[in-house]
Amino acid sequence: MKNNEQLSTFDRMMQNDDFQAKFASGYQEFLLSELLIYIMENNHISVEQLAQKVNLSPAVIQDICSGKQNDINSG
Repeated sequence: MKNNEQLSTFDRMMQNDDFQAKFASGYQEFLLSELLIYIMENNHISVEQLAQKVNLSPAVIQDICSGKQNDINSG
């Protein structure tokens, strides 16, 4: 393993448990957003169409895609 001086800034920060937990949480939120956008783009469907297919409000889909919401709960 590299010593601390040879690690990238990211690798050094990932050694901190608190940073690592926050990063993991944020990354999961990012993946959910990207997945929804990918589904809509590749299936040529709108937010409203996806919302209808998955039985969610269009506002929830839009909020997830924009990062305002981090899960599929409507509340």
